[in-house]
Amino acid sequence: MAKILTIKFKPPPFTNSLHILCCFLLEVSEAMHRDGDTLHRNGDNRKSNYMLLIYQL
Repeated sequence: MAKILTIKFKPPPFTNSLHILCCFLLEVSEAMHRDGDTLHRNGDNRKSNYMLLIYQL
């Protein structure tokens, strides 16, 4: 049961592939959280983890 998510993804101006990946995962997590996916009930925790990882780069 795969869902098709519409994500407006804008990569940052610099090309740090790990940073871009983290941003993309954050967008996916937020999109799934908005869809009410039960797998992402902890969407806020995931968001803070991704943001922490992005800030460390």
